[in-house]
Amino acid sequence: MRPTTRGAALLLLCATAAAAADAPPKKESPPGSPAAKEYKSILEKHDNAASEAFKAYAAAKSDKEKQEVLNAKYPKADSYAKQFLALADKFPKDPAAVDALVWVVTRTQAGAERDEALGRLLRDHVASDKLGPVCSSLAYSLPTGKEEAFLNGVIAKGRKRTVRAAACLSLAVFRERTADFAESYRKKKDEKGRFDDPSMKAVRERLEKADPARLRKEAEATFERVGREFGDVKAPYGDDTYGEQAKAYLFEMRNLVIGKKAPDIVGEDLDGKRFRLSDYRGKVVVLDFWGNW
Repeated sequence: MRPTTRGAALLLLCATAAAAADAPPKKESPPGSPAAKEYKSILEKHDNAASEAFKAYAAAKSDKEKQEVLNAKYPKADSYAKQFLALADKFPKDPAAVDALVWVVTRTQAGAERDEALGRLLRDHVASDKLGPVCSSLAYSLPTGKEEAFLNGVIAKGRKRTVRAAACLSLAVFRERTADFAESYRKKKDEKGRFDDPSMKAVRERLEKADPARLRKEAEATFERVGREFGDVKAPYGDDTYGEQAKAYLFEMRNLVIGKKAPDIVGEDLDGKRFRLSDYRGKVVVLDFWGNW
């Protein structure tokens, strides 16, 4: 199995932390430790609030009411992020601090709390075996300027090869996606309104200054690096490797974009007649790809 869309990266990477270990078992906080208790308490408060919000959402009668419920009742990640950062301050060496910082990065889109958590993970816990979900979340993160430094740090200093492989693939996807996002941001005026909030200042600046052509070249080089350095590492889902995934992304970048000649396709039409796409060269052709899972 290989990804057929760029969005597959997040799905294919999300179980990285649970993949077969090639390093010593990760440390966990003792269940009764103060840090573990505080982490569990904050997490339960968030999860209970989310559960209540979903109950109210299910009971709402209209789409408008459902949206109002989510806006009013669903717990804001930023407020819990502050609590988790405070926990990491109080117990900086405890494994629960890593869990708290991972929660912040994976549950917030952008802003000071997420960037602070990334900085602490890079500084204090870059070799942790728990960073797979962080790498996964950054593949499709809004660009603030912190992502590439973090992913490069994990690639260089990570202890677990599966985590380093995930970081490398995420870095490539992040660069390619940021190039697409920057072009879209500049072309569509309505996109810019999404980032009016002061917390999105860094995102706006990155998108305005981004060089899509340079980012795509860097993305291509990073996908190639995945193949060279982590090509044999088994991916979390299916039976393919990170090298095979990177090869699929490279094929998409180099062939499945506007302006490129479409790769030849061989198949059968509805009458069972075998055909090639090249048979229709010079004619207008509509290709409809679909499937059921």
